[in-house]
Amino acid sequence: RVRYVANGIDVASFARERAPAGLRAELGIARDALAVVSVGHLRPEKNLGRLFDAAATAVRGGTDLHLIVLGDGSERAPLEARAAEAPLAGRVHFL
Repeated sequence: RVRYVANGIDVASFARERAPAGLRAELGIARDALAVVSVGHLRPEKNLGRLFDAAATAVRGGTDLHLIVLGDGSERAPLEARAAEAPLAGRVHFL
């Protein structure tokens, strides 16, 4: 059996045609770059390492990609260390 459970948040009410340019400019992210945002606790079970792997693969393939990470937790220091290494150096922004 498969049962669909709708998201409890009306995401359409938060939609914008374009994100504000202010944060991109502040972080040094080009307007046409792909920005991927992660919001949540930085804990092992969240496996942000997998997101970092995918981002690194995309960057190696030529995608102008930046990660914006909002959150804190036990994995923050290891993730910050990984973010400082190529090819993600300068492309991961912790807020």
